Amino acid sequence: MMWEADTSSFSRKFYIIVLFWFFVLEPLKAFIMSFIYSKFHEDYRVVNKYEKAILLVKPKNELIRQRISWYDNQPAWGMLGYMNDKVSRTMGIGMIRQVRSVNNKNCDVLNDFERYFDTCIGYTHKRYEDTTPAYSPSWAYSINASEARYEYTYRTQANLSGQTYYGTYDTYSGGGYTVLLNGSQPDLAAQLQRLQNEKWIDGNTRAVFIQFSTYNAHINYFGIVNLILEIPPIGSMYSDSWIEVIKLYRYIGGSTGAVIFFEVLYISFTIVLALKNIYCLCKNGLAYLKSFWNLMDISIMLVMIASVIIYIIRFFVSIYVSNWFAATNGNVYINLENARDLEIYFLSLLACVILLTVMKMIRILRFNRRIDVFTRTLNRSASSIAGFSLCLFVFLMAFNFAIYMLLFDQLRYFNTMYGVIFENIAAILGKASIVEILNVSTIAAVTFMIFNLAGTVVLLNVFIMIVMYEFKEVRNDKKNQTNDYEAIDHVKTKAMIAFKAYKRQHMTSLGLPNNLEVCTPARWLLVKLNELMVHANNLRGIPEKLVVLKPSKNVIN
Repeated sequence: MMWEADTSSFSRKFYIIVLFWFFVLEPLKAFIMSFIYSKFHEDYRVVNKYEKAILLVKPKNELIRQRISWYDNQPAWGMLGYMNDKVSRTMGIGMIRQVRSVNNKNCDVLNDFERYFDTCIGYTHKRYEDTTPAYSPSWAYSINASEARYEYTYRTQANLSGQTYYGTYDTYSGGGYTVLLNGSQPDLAAQLQRLQNEKWIDGNTRAVFIQFSTYNAHINYFGIVNLILEIPPIGSMYSDSWIEVIKLYRYIGGSTGAVIFFEVLYISFTIVLALKNIYCLCKNGLAYLKSFWNLMDISIMLVMIASVIIYIIRFFVSIYVSNWFAATNGNVYINLENARDLEIYFLSLLACVILLTVMKMIRILRFNRRIDVFTRTLNRSASSIAGFSLCLFVFLMAFNFAIYMLLFDQLRYFNTMYGVIFENIAAILGKASIVEILNVSTIAAVTFMIFNLAGTVVLLNVFIMIVMYEFKEVRNDKKNQTNDYEAIDHVKTKAMIAFKAYKRQHMTSLGLPNNLEVCTPARWLLVKLNELMVHANNLRGIPEKLVVLKPSKNVIN
């Protein structure tokens, strides 16, 4: 009864706190944040006119200024090409690129409305982009490429060494019509003003990209910056950015020797692991693939080989970039997207190698009973975890679809299923905020709160309960009792085996009686003989405390 009273009291307090937080604190927080946001913060992402789109790239922006100044506004002579932080230099010149669509492609106007709409503009999906070789100013008509200005000449993805960009609303190729941000600040201002007057960004523009790269020699890092403005045919504009910091040159400074040593060691391990798996495959055939741990070995080998190949390609790409920059003195557009992608691929493969290797360490360290208990717990709970995973998947997808239908047209982070899944997982981990959702939809906020509480209070605790139940069962097994000295004993045993000093008495006890030391009938026989001798001594008048028979040292009472 006492336990039930405590539980009831705790439950009441818990629900009171939750309701107070949900109906009082969160709305108050949302109101305060909305007030501060609307009064003191201007959203730079809001672009609702084509004129504003071109203003984003005006040379007043520090990103494309060619002449920098000191704190007293005096020009910093001798630092041409540097950013205004005085430490980062632009790698080449910047570029503005736009992707355009063609009228009356990938769209149709209903027959009843044809007299009201002369043309229609659809999504490009990369297949329906405008690839006309050249236009006259203001996109009036197509002309010969030799007669067109640079800004109205189409350049393919191969010409620009670009990459396909998967945006929120559409997919865009790496080609398009480009403007190079080269020249003095007055020249750039005049050029962009002319493009604005000519409506270089108009109704057929589907996306605008601002691309440039920087290099900080003090910390040896490159910065690749992509600023994106999507203009889908729904009448709105959405901005995004991708800023990636990478290190292309690793053989700099006093750590060069250590870097080379570990790289050679990594390649050596890759070769050894590849030879080992090839030998085992040739020796055992397809039977070698039946073991889960052997498959993990092969996976580690393949990922390591792929990472080495990517690293070598990235090394030559970095040399090519350096030579290109030196040959042109940084006066051309240098696209570092390929180098950026190779660096991301390499780091991703390296992360996979580390993950798989750590998983393999569970098997390598299985001689330790703590690790063994952990693996046994996972093995025993595998079926329960599989069933729980199925229920979790159904639960997540149900709430994902519900939240997507409520918020896909309200918040940009919920306009795709990928974004919804990411935000919901973050909510379960306690990393999401309900403020923005509460501002646009009360029903969605309530649904999101129910999902958050159910995920954190119920689902995670059910998963922990499943694992803890199986852990208790494994822990109660005497064979799995922990021993802090098992690692030392393991090394000692291996050394004794190597020197042929390992005997039977050194083997670990499995909990079974040792017949050489423990024999229950012999023990009871000695006890009865002692009692008989005591009784005989009493008959002969010998004191009772005298015992003539004692167990041998090989017999444990």
